[in-house]
Amino acid sequence: MAYTIRISRVVGDIVVIACCAIPLLLFELLAKPYKRGFYCDDESIRYPFRKSQVSRQICAIVGTIVGLVIIIITEIFRVLVLDRKYENEFVTYMFKGHDVHRIVVRLYCFIGYFLLGIVFNQLLVDIGKYTIGRQRPHFMDVCQPSRGYNECTTPNKYITDFTCTGTDQYLINESMLSFFSGHSAFSFYVAWFCSLYLRARIYRPVFSRILVPAIQFLLLGTAGWVALTRISDYKHHWSDVLVGALLGSAVGILMALFVAEVFDRREIPTSYSSLDKLSSVVKNGHIIIPL
Repeated sequence: MAYTIRISRVVGDIVVIACCAIPLLLFELLAKPYKRGFYCDDESIRYPFRKSQVSRQICAIVGTIVGLVIIIITEIFRVLVLDRKYENEFVTYMFKGHDVHRIVVRLYCFIGYFLLGIVFNQLLVDIGKYTIGRQRPHFMDVCQPSRGYNECTTPNKYITDFTCTGTDQYLINESMLSFFSGHSAFSFYVAWFCSLYLRARIYRPVFSRILVPAIQFLLLGTAGWVALTRISDYKHHWSDVLVGALLGSAVGILMALFVAEVFDRREIPTSYSSLDKLSSVVKNGHIIIPL
């Protein structure tokens, strides 16, 4: 069976992703966080400013690279190892009369959905951050508000008429973007998308039955560590981190299951039947537990 690739479909996909990414640039370049007031005796926003253990740039670059590497290696492994005995069972692809190897189509498909999910996830994060404008735990240290910073004569009064006397305007704006944690949302998005992708695409044991679960644990464990550093670095309140983790997990699961449809696109060869699976647990007429 041959499937013809339409250039209009490819161009359309690229345009959609680009259009979805434009609001991210607008948030970064033009948006200002909502200015909330504060109580001067609120100890939760009087922590000292600390440098991040995991910077925003490192989190984004490493997380994206990890996702891309996992997808690329998995698809290469599928073609060279898992699918090698079943070459004739897969759909062939044509573009303007030329054969296109299925690995190109697979990479285009799964990498595209992965990147689209990153854009969706970050859009939700930015909408929440700039709309709510919650102060970070180090807000007072960075902003140094004109009222309520050095003296707190009216602890029960909600202060709204203040100006920040701090010198770093970038840090001041950032100090009002606590809810919810972008690091947590991004890390858990990558972890869940890649975990479900691996579970779907590696349809039989590879080298060891615990290899894929070990990778999944490493992904989720690392995401959890990144999230926790945001609390210890005084960048977020615990509730910011929790909501960010839940949001990233939800986006990752929904993108993998219902948008990328990784389990519907498993492409398990029909020849790989229950008899093939049974052969791994039956040997010399005896049922064994495969290791």
